[in-house]
Amino acid sequence: MKHDAPRAARVRAVVATLAVLAGAPPVQAQLQILDLNELPEQRNLTPMNRLLPTDPHVVIRAYLAKHLPSLWWGRESQFSPGRTTVEIHLPEGWQGNPTAAMMGLCPQPNENIWRVFHEIEMRPFFQKKFWPSWTCRG
Repeated sequence: MKHDAPRAARVRAVVATLAVLAGAPPVQAQLQILDLNELPEQRNLTPMNRLLPTDPHVVIRAYLAKHLPSLWWGRESQFSPGRTTVEIHLPEGWQGNPTAAMMGLCPQPNENIWRVFHEIEMRPFFQKKFWPSWTCRG
C-alpha cells in the first residue's frame, strides 16, 4: 500500500542512524528488506507487518529445511554480510561424493535467497570429517 512506503522508509532511516551512532560501518547499517511471504513455509502476513528487516539466519534455515534430503541436517557456522558458511551433515551409510552433493544443493539463480546472500559456502561433514567445501554464488 502507498501509505506503508513512507513508514518503512522512516523505520529504515531511524535504524540506520542508530547503527551509525553505535559505531557500525555504513555498509552494515543498511537494512535488507524482504517480503516475508516469499520465504518458504511462512503464513500470509498482513500488509502492515510483512516488510521487516531480513534475518539471514531465518532465510538460510528455511532454505535448508526445504531443500535438504531426509536425514541430512545443516547449521550455519559462520556469517558475514552477504555471505554464509553452512555445515551440511550427511548420514552414515550414505554413498557418493559429498562435495558433488553440495553442488546439487545450490539455490537456483532466480531464488529469493540471493536477495540476502551473494555467496553460500557449503561444507559437507561425512564419515566423522569435513570434506572439501563448495561455494554457491548468486
